[in-house]
Amino acid sequence: MLLLPELLLVLWWLVQYSYGMVLLTVTAIEAPQSSITGSLRTAVHHFRTQAGLAFLFRGFSLFIIYAFTHATVLPVLLSAILPNSTDSQWIAHLRSITSVSLLANLKVLWVHAVITKPSSKFSHQQLPGIACWVRTAPVTVLEAAIHEWAGLYSTDLALVISKATVPFLDTNALLDPDATQDLKRGYALHVFGLLPSFAMCMATLPVRTAFIRIAASMLPEGEQPIVPLDPVLKEDPPSGILNAWKNLPSSTWGRVWRVQAKGYIFSAIIFFSGKVVYSDFHRIAHLPMIWFNSS
Repeated sequence: MLLLPELLLVLWWLVQYSYGMVLLTVTAIEAPQSSITGSLRTAVHHFRTQAGLAFLFRGFSLFIIYAFTHATVLPVLLSAILPNSTDSQWIAHLRSITSVSLLANLKVLWVHAVITKPSSKFSHQQLPGIACWVRTAPVTVLEAAIHEWAGLYSTDLALVISKATVPFLDTNALLDPDATQDLKRGYALHVFGLLPSFAMCMATLPVRTAFIRIAASMLPEGEQPIVPLDPVLKEDPPSGILNAWKNLPSSTWGRVWRVQAKGYIFSAIIFFSGKVVYSDFHRIAHLPMIWFNSS
């Protein structure tokens, strides 16, 4: 039991990153007639054959670089350019939009690292150029806007539901995950947390899928996809989000949706199992789903 929280944390990360990000990304670009990502067992066997055990954390170093830059470096730089004022809320939104747009190419590089076989090239040698940024930055900004909108309104809805279904709880305490006495070690957090996080991950899924496919269409020559690439991505590269959606096969979208939904359910189960054995599990593992910071 002593190591159970640590084991659950590792399992949570595997579900969040390896399943919810890596597998979902590969699923979004696979040719419709291919069925590698249709089964988890088949996908794991194929990825292990093509990339070894490291496939579990493909692109993880780029993910860490993105997270560090987004959370630490850019806030310092942007606060100097856009200092706080009386309209601090609007300034904060502008900083957020600027941040995610500036990092669009890093997300593209991550997609390329995930969907291709291991390469001897260094990441900086494969960094996309300005033309790529022009195509993808607006998509990242749209994703950030949807993420914030979905989180805002689904949180309000969760509070309304909690008042109607769990009247003995203080809904203000639901906003504080550390209020363990009021929340009975945090179990009632699901009333507040699951709906907003599910709404955010599913509301942004169409835009994320479009971004992944746009990024895949700009895969450098000579790079070999880890699964058969949807031929339309090279024959008729999407110029924007509408074009990306127009050419998205319904079978691909169905598989992407299932991966996201299953990943959410799995990680939610792990999250609450972690709360059972360790009341502060929420400090080291957040409610699902992980994706690049969108706000």
